Amino acid sequence: MNELEIDKRCQRLLKKMSYDEIENLSLNWKVPYVSSCPVFAGKKDGEKRIAKFARTGEDWSNDHLLREKEVLKEFQGCLGIPKFYELVHPAKYGVYYSRAVSALLLREFLEGKLISREGEITDNNHAKIMSQIIIDLHKAGYAGLDIKPGNVVSGNSPGIIDFGSLKRRDEVTPEEFARLAINDACSMERFIGYTRAK
Repeated sequence: MNELEIDKRCQRLLKKMSYDEIENLSLNWKVPYVSSCPVFAGKKDGEKRIAKFARTGEDWSNDHLLREKEVLKEFQGCLGIPKFYELVHPAKYGVYYSRAVSALLLREFLEGKLISREGEITDNNHAKIMSQIIIDLHKAGYAGLDIKPGNVVSGNSPGIIDFGSLKRRDEVTPEEFARLAINDACSMERFIGYTRAK
C-alpha cells in the first residue's frame, strides 16, 4: 500500500468518525519535507483538532503513540503542549488497515503555522515557549524529541506536535540521555530566529 492510498484511507476513516473540513497537513510543505506519518487537521463536534495516525508499516507504531499519549497527559495545561483527546483504534469503526494504520491519536488543533510552511520562528516570545517546553521535558526525565519543520508550530499558539520519540531517563544510560538532551536543544536552535533584532 503506497502513501497516497494510506492517506485516502485515513481520510475515509476520519469521515466515518464525523470529521469535516479535513486538511492533509502531511502535504505541500514550504520547505521540502516528507512526513513520517499521516497528519490531518479537521473539525469534529464544532472543535478544531489534529488527527495523527501511527507511522505506516512499522512494528513500533503503537509504542510511538503510547509514549506520546503518556507525555501529553502528563503535561496537559502547559504552554505549547497540545490538548490530548483520545487514542482510537480503527477497528472500533469497522475498519481494518493491517499494520499500515494501527492507531489514531487525536489532539486539539493548534492555531498557527507549521515551521515547514513558514520557515523559522522569529518572535522571541515564541522562542521562549519552545525553549521552556524542552526544559520542562528534560526536568521531568524525557529527552529525544523529533524536532523538525513539520513538528514545530509558530503563530498564535506556538508549540511542538510530536512527542512519540521521547525516551525516559530510566530507559537509557546517563550518557545517552545527556546526548539526547543536547540534541534537543541544538535542533530547536536551528528553528529559532534569534539573529533578528527586536
